[in-house]
Amino acid sequence: MKKGFTLIELLVVVLIIGILSAVALPQYTRAVEKSRATQAMTLVKAIADAQKVYYLANGTYATKFEDLDISMPWTETGNSVAYGDFRYYALLSASPRYYIQATYIKDSSAGWLINYYLDTKTLACVTPKSNTKGNHFCKGFSSVIVPCATSGYNCYVI
Repeated sequence: MKKGFTLIELLVVVLIIGILSAVALPQYTRAVEKSRATQAMTLVKAIADAQKVYYLANGTYATKFEDLDISMPWTETGNSVAYGDFRYYALLSASPRYYIQATYIKDSSAGWLINYYLDTKTLACVTPKSNTKGNHFCKGFSSVIVPCATSGYNCYVI
C-alpha cells in the first residue's frame, strides 16, 4: 500500500492555512499599529510633563525641544523632530489651545495623530471625521469623543 497524501488532502490543508492567515494578519497588523501608538503616547506625555515644568518656571510654554528639561532619544533641535515612526512637535497652537502632537509618518494613509491638550490635560487619538480607518483605529482606545483643537476632526480620549 502506498503511503502519502492525496492531492485533495494537500489542497484542504493549504486552504485551511490560507483562511487562518487571512484572519490572523489583520489582527497582527492592528496590534503592531496600536503598540506604536502607545510608544508615541509615552513620549508625548513625557514632553507634556516637561512643558508643564517649563510653564511653571517661565510663565509660557517652550516652543523648542532644546528649551525643555527632558532627555530624549534624538539629537535634532527645533519645534519638531522625527524619531522612529513618528514626528513629534514640542508645541502647537490652535488659539487659545496649546497641544503637543505625534504624527505617524510611516504610513500616510493611517490618518490618525496623538495629541496632548495642555489646557484640559487630555491625551487623545485624533483623526479626520471622514477617515473610516482612522476612526476605527482610535475607537480601539476609547469611544469617548471630546472637542478637538481644529474642526473636522474627532478626538477620542485615551
